[in-house]
Amino acid sequence: MTKENYFVSKVDNSFGRTVAMGGIYSIVAQVCLLLLQILSTSLLARFLKPDDFGLVALSVTFTGFIAIFKDLGLSMATVQKNILNHNQVSNLFWLNIGFCALLSLLIACLSPFVSLFYEDDRLLLITIVSGLSLIVAGFTVQHQALLRRNLHFKTLAIVNVVSALLGNSVCVVWAYFSHSYWALVLMPILSASIYAVAMWIFCSWRPSLFKRGVGTMSLLNYGKDMLHYGIVNYFARNADNFIVGKIGSPADLGYYSRSYSLMLVPVGQLISPLTGVVVSALSRLQDNAVQFCRYYLQIVKLISVLSFALVSLMFILSSEIIDIFLGGQWEAAKKIFSILCFAAFWQPLMSSSGWVYSALGNTKRFVKWGYINSISLIVVFLIGAIWGVEGVAYAYSIYMWLMVVPWFLFSFYRTPVSFGKFIKIIIKPLLFAVLFSVIGICVKFYLLSSLTLIPKTVGMVLLILVCWILYVVSDKEIKYIVKHLMVRK
Repeated sequence: MTKENYFVSKVDNSFGRTVAMGGIYSIVAQVCLLLLQILSTSLLARFLKPDDFGLVALSVTFTGFIAIFKDLGLSMATVQKNILNHNQVSNLFWLNIGFCALLSLLIACLSPFVSLFYEDDRLLLITIVSGLSLIVAGFTVQHQALLRRNLHFKTLAIVNVVSALLGNSVCVVWAYFSHSYWALVLMPILSASIYAVAMWIFCSWRPSLFKRGVGTMSLLNYGKDMLHYGIVNYFARNADNFIVGKIGSPADLGYYSRSYSLMLVPVGQLISPLTGVVVSALSRLQDNAVQFCRYYLQIVKLISVLSFALVSLMFILSSEIIDIFLGGQWEAAKKIFSILCFAAFWQPLMSSSGWVYSALGNTKRFVKWGYINSISLIVVFLIGAIWGVEGVAYAYSIYMWLMVVPWFLFSFYRTPVSFGKFIKIIIKPLLFAVLFSVIGICVKFYLLSSLTLIPKTVGMVLLILVCWILYVVSDKEIKYIVKHLMVRK
């Protein structure tokens, strides 16, 4: 990539099409990553034991929390800030590097306590090695943020896919020959290392030495609130793993964590690529309330159609998905996965509300909601734990449905986005998803029950695709949104 000015944030004539194409590149990349993750998970589940996955999940519950601190919330500050300069980004770069090194050292110091808490000596070295990925990640935070700020999503998409492909491939081969949980431990480290090298190749920006008095504090204040929310939210998102790890065995946590990951992969891969694109776009529209609201609701409409279709498919084929992607030894995960599918229904749309907070700089309100949601969710998990692992899954799914209205009312309060317009734009795909799920279950059990695993699965997938394609084609609003995003000047 040739050298350019990474610090100019503007909306020019090609803005609409650039954002739309960025979204397409990101979604295509995430589809590739989704397929890659499903394939690698399927292979690893056959080469390794459920106990191996549960063991690594115990370590990740701890190291994942520490990893929240790796960018101090500063990557989003780089994307969101209208006025930015080289010295500010350089300072953020060195802060990221120094803090990531300290976090890695902290993980190493605390690893004996993790091993003692879970009463497993293997966790000592696993935790220490896992912490090394933070140092690698520190070198990429600002380069990635600058590419997002300048809407270079094609470059980011290619780097993401290639680094994951190489890292996963090496570790799957390792698992095949060794049958060791170390393949799971080292896979993210290897992928992150490849990603870091690529970032420095494709982003021509290079940091200068740290300088005082260049206006870094305003960026730190923004990043502080984003980091604060990340910390609070992490406890809520990982409380279930922590609780299941205490009330059950490593195998129980393996069943739960793999079910949760398998549930989250499709919906997570849908939101993750769009986050950088949409926040970058909304940040540039933050001074135009009408365009801000219109753009956000257009994206939400597309997300609702795609996510509702994916979740309907996962729920109807929950048993078959476990058999195909994890194998026969994961029978105990089937019910857990089917229960968690209910939680997945609203998760993409709820995640999208964070785009509004981030783009408008409403970070303090974001933190307030983080506390409300996290405390409530942890209490719900503790109540569900009375009934064991499945009780935790039921509690999570029920909670997600009960929180829909309060979640969005709080998120859109005093913002350009109207709650009424939000509900209006998602109601049709919601009703269609509920209706189709009922019909799909009837077809599966009464018309296709005599078929074997693969024919039944293929038949249901084709039925779902045909029905949702017919719905999309018949929805004039969706066609308008797609056309509008692609040709807008």
